[in-house]
This record gives sequence, structure tokens and C-alpha cells, in this order.
Amino acid sequence: MVNRWVQQVQRDLGLPDLVIPNAAIVELVSLEQLTPEVWQRHLDVNLTGAMNLAPAAAKRLLESNRPGRIVLIGSWAAEAPHTHIPAYCVAKAGYVGSADAWLWSMHRTVF
Repeated sequence: MVNRWVQQVQRDLGLPDLVIPNAAIVELVSLEQLTPEVWQRHLDVNLTGAMNLAPAAAKRLLESNRPGRIVLIGSWAAEAPHTHIPAYCVAKAGYVGSADAWLWSMHRTVF
């Protein structure tokens, strides 16, 4: 789905040379109140969505041999636990770790 969206953007507007995969939701839910649905929603939006968009955009830039920027923005919540937003904290910690791994992988691919 993300690849189709990136292709559609390229068709309609041209190849994006700046991409900021930074969707986020925050729900105030303690660990005791946390449901599997809330947990999954936070992972889907805050982690999976961004980590699907970044490589899809990078692939289009590399295939087109065009310069561009992909800006990955972390969150303060990734660094410390916050009992009122545990799902958000976990998703953002995963985002930071995934971003680091993805960037090192891209560095080896491009340079």
C-alpha cells in the first residue's frame, strides 16, 4: 500500500525529494487499562507506518539517481518510561532503534 502511494505521489507531483515519515498518535492509557487493540494501533501508526514509508521513498530516489532527504524525527518518550503512555513510549523506542538500523543499512548501500 505504501509503495502504491509513493508511486501515486510521484505521478501526480513528481518525485519527492523531502520525506518526513513522522505520523503519531498518543492515547493516555495506563498499563492496567491497555488493550491489545490500543497497543497494536500505536505500533501500526507510530512505528510500522514510518518504517514502511522511509525505505519506499529511498528506493524511488535511488532508482531515479536523484538526491533527496528523508528526515526521521524521534521522540523524547523513546528515552524514558511514562506510565500514562506506555504504548507510545514503546512504539517510539522501536522507531528510534529501527531508524538507526535502517540508516546504517542505507549508508552501506549508498556509500
